[in-house]
Amino acid sequence: MKYLKFILFFVVFSNVSYSQSGWVSQQIGADNYIGIVFYNSNSGLIFGQSGTILKTTNKGVNWNTCISNAPGPVKFGHALSDSVIGLIINEGGSFGYPAFFTTNAGLNWVRASIQPSGSGLVFLTTIYFIDRLNAYTCGSFFTFKNNRFGPEGIIYKTTNGGINWSQSLRTGVDYSDIKFLNQNTGAVFGGSSLLRTTNSGANWQLISSAAVTGRMSNPFLDTFYICDNYNIARTTNYGLTFTIQQANNQKPLRGAYFTNGKYGFAVGDSGTIIKTSNAGVNWIAQNSTTIQNINGVWFLNKDTGFAVCNNGIILKTFSGGVSNIKVINSEIPENYVLLQNYPNPFNHNTIIKFSIPLGNGVGVRNGVILKVYDITGKEVTIQVNEALQPGTYEVTFDGRKFASGVYFYTLSTGTYRETKRMLLVK
Repeated sequence: MKYLKFILFFVVFSNVSYSQSGWVSQQIGADNYIGIVFYNSNSGLIFGQSGTILKTTNKGVNWNTCISNAPGPVKFGHALSDSVIGLIINEGGSFGYPAFFTTNAGLNWVRASIQPSGSGLVFLTTIYFIDRLNAYTCGSFFTFKNNRFGPEGIIYKTTNGGINWSQSLRTGVDYSDIKFLNQNTGAVFGGSSLLRTTNSGANWQLISSAAVTGRMSNPFLDTFYICDNYNIARTTNYGLTFTIQQANNQKPLRGAYFTNGKYGFAVGDSGTIIKTSNAGVNWIAQNSTTIQNINGVWFLNKDTGFAVCNNGIILKTFSGGVSNIKVINSEIPENYVLLQNYPNPFNHNTIIKFSIPLGNGVGVRNGVILKVYDITGKEVTIQVNEALQPGTYEVTFDGRKFASGVYFYTLSTGTYRETKRMLLVK
């Protein structure tokens, strides 16, 4: 194969960074996306600060606007489906942060009837759905008390889908987050204090006063994590004690998601993504491909996940954020090439090599997708979904979890597509 070595000279000495990443970036609009939730294995929502909500029904392959008429600027969002959605709306410092709900995909929005006794402003921070009827919200009520104007922590609950709300707790300081493990057991966090209920919010018990602040991760049994600015706090006894883990992070963290008690991700400012596979004993920084603040993260399994950022950026990974691509030649090919896998037939593992030429100009990266299909045409895995620099690469296809038979692998970009056949024999 002939190579364009004179072009390689310009690429090598340009200021383009070519570090590989397991995260793929796409831009949809210019909104600041402040949260993401999946309500089944295929479908989820992204919440835009301006009031736009995006929806996917195919695991993030496509995101389309499903709601553009939120009641105001969005501070937080949660959903049970594309119909049942709750939002915290920013009405400004002199009006508060109320909660709004819809049960018909945004055709109508109902303001939650939350007003503690006394005069003051309600500033809610979080909504959490247990099911279609039961939900909680928390935050603070700023009121004049004991000759001063200050916050009191509040928790409110609905048992009829948001039609009526009752006060579950009013004490302490601003509550920043609330999560439930099941119908009965939940925790609320704020002001360095964690409270727990085991009877659906009828009573709350102060569990600990932890020297941490931030957002809680999704819980697993008695284990959950709290993003504490530059570090992570972990509890394995539902908040009785916390261990501060040194994440060695240089930027504030904004959220975390765990696929089990030990394997998870945390995200934060300036494109920060860190990952642990040993319950936070070690955290490894990943290349997110962006410098935007990352405001939320969600994983469908240990490999497939999404992160949402400012300025319309959505990140996705199909490899747990780790690039499984090996660069075997950085010289620039003249053409796209997809080679026959080797060995073929194969038992368990086989290597697929491919070459990517120059894109639309010197230093341009190409969006490359390499998928594997079974004999029926069903997609079984995505081996590559990244923006790659020109060069020659190889990936290893692991067939241990697949049945013996004929498979097809397809390399595609915006201007090229080729498919080859391979045989797995066990």
